[in-house]
Amino acid sequence: MKIEELRKEFKTIVQYENVFLKKENEERKKFQRLEFLGDKVLGLILSSLIFNKYKKFSEGKLSRISAHLCSGKILCEIASELRLDTYLKINKIKFSNKGLADTLESILGAYFLKNGFNKTEKIINVLWKIKINNIYKIKVDDKTALQEWSQSKKLGLPKYILVKKSGPDHDPYFRIKVKIKNHDEEIGEGKNVQDAEQHAANNFLNKLNI
Repeated sequence: MKIEELRKEFKTIVQYENVFLKKENEERKKFQRLEFLGDKVLGLILSSLIFNKYKKFSEGKLSRISAHLCSGKILCEIASELRLDTYLKINKIKFSNKGLADTLESILGAYFLKNGFNKTEKIINVLWKIKINNIYKIKVDDKTALQEWSQSKKLGLPKYILVKKSGPDHDPYFRIKVKIKNHDEEIGEGKNVQDAEQHAANNFLNKLNI
């Protein structure tokens, strides 16, 4: 499926196109509201899909899978498969990976408003089907691995603290530190908070040779 085909399914994309493309102050607020809605709808629907499909999975495993499927990395992959990135470039819109993921979420939010839960569930099932079917290939991410190690040592949960945010709104850069009791903190960087936290966790794990 490509963005051109998706436009036929997402009848709201034309209605909301000024929100996705112009990003002026008032439109930016509408975009952010749709992004918020799309994020919550996506999380609920994907959680429901994997809950029904993988009946023997524990709560912890379902949570890990849901977080992976809703991650910025997966959103960017699906947006690229749809050629949403090409669509934005054609319309001369500057965007980061986070911006690409946010745009897909806002489109899902707009689609949900127009078409309701059942149709939104069907389209998300189509877009995420391969990812859902291949969840056995998912590796434990660095944040999860660090959390499991920390708890196994009875050190509590890792704490992630924002050190600095820089760059323009459409292309921000984050610097985050992770702290664990009785250990020196480690720093991570990335174009979004999630990536910076993962980088910090990875640096911590490398320091421990885990």
